Amino acid sequence: MHVVDICVSKDLPYAEVLMAMLDWQVRNIWTREVVYVKVLWRNNNVEEIALEAEEEIRKKYSQLLMT
Repeated sequence: MHVVDICVSKDLPYAEVLMAMLDWQVRNIWTREVVYVKVLWRNNNVEEIALEAEEEIRKKYSQLLMT
């Protein structure tokens, strides 16, 4: 068997694209309400659904959210 060494850069870019916001929900954490958004991500032809805090999504993708 022939083994080949490869080098992988530590700063390899990984781009995720927000495709759609599917749903949202409010969760009560102690005395605070946190809004979560269910989003559909796409990266390298793979789709993934995840719950993200609305505050973080609003910071990164403000142009996609309507107030």
